[in-house]
Amino acid sequence: MQNLYINAIDLDSSGSGDYQFTDFSGFQKYVLTSDTKVGATLISGSPNRVHFLSTDGTNSNSIPQDQASVFYSSASSIDSTIGNVKGGLGYYGLIFGPPAW
Repeated sequence: MQNLYINAIDLDSSGSGDYQFTDFSGFQKYVLTSDTKVGATLISGSPNRVHFLSTDGTNSNSIPQDQASVFYSSASSIDSTIGNVKGGLGYYGLIFGPPAW
């Protein structure tokens, strides 16, 4: 695939510090909103793998500030992890295509 955008949506919290996250690797760039509620950290020892962690302590129902968008100029496979810090119940998703915001 070429020119692929993947948007991790609804990265927030189910409460009690159980923040949602997603990790991606192998992409060329990522985009967050200017008023984002998602932190981006390069994972030590993993070249070009970024951990996107919610800083939103509430359940915010897929607002743009709770999203991270990654861009692959070319990809034959995608490596991603999605989860909750404490392993609780969480709802989030992936949208393929340019960010709508």
